[in-house]
Amino acid sequence: MQTGSVAPKKVESADNPVLTVEAGSDGTAAVTLPDATTVYYSDGTSETASVVWETAGLDLNTLPTGSYTVQGTVTVTPADTPVTVEVHCTLTVIYPNLLENPGFENGSAGYTFSENWPGNGVTEKEPGNLHSGRRYLHFYSAAARTVTVQHDPVTLQPGQYTFTLYMQGEGGFRPDLRDRCGWQ
Repeated sequence: MQTGSVAPKKVESADNPVLTVEAGSDGTAAVTLPDATTVYYSDGTSETASVVWETAGLDLNTLPTGSYTVQGTVTVTPADTPVTVEVHCTLTVIYPNLLENPGFENGSAGYTFSENWPGNGVTEKEPGNLHSGRRYLHFYSAAARTVTVQHDPVTLQPGQYTFTLYMQGEGGFRPDLRDRCGWQ
């Protein structure tokens, strides 16, 4: 004989979507928020449910670059009574990347290296060194060495641009970043 009780089915949690979109040449993006998200229940089940987003004050057709949190609600009926769950979408509008192959995902395409030596170059060998993607540029030498990595020229219109570089090093590692105009 089995005895016990069955607890009523309750909402445990809901996914909060994360969305990254690229801005156009005017620095804004048209954004479409997800129509639905997943709701998880106390009995181990889940379902996809529609989201109502609170977008007052946001023009989703011309959203400028930046980070946003958009609140929303999901209404589900796990038992006999409807339950409203609060969710949020973390939304980031980023500038477009103007470099071809910025993360070395296509090997060394678009780049010129001053030299290559065994064990160095574009690699996948130590995933712990990655910032994103599957590849990165690796160079190491126990002795002092100068390495030049140059990206093929990119034609830019007059304006302001943001340059971001992810790198790590130790010891006497001293990066020297310059553009063709001599910027340092």
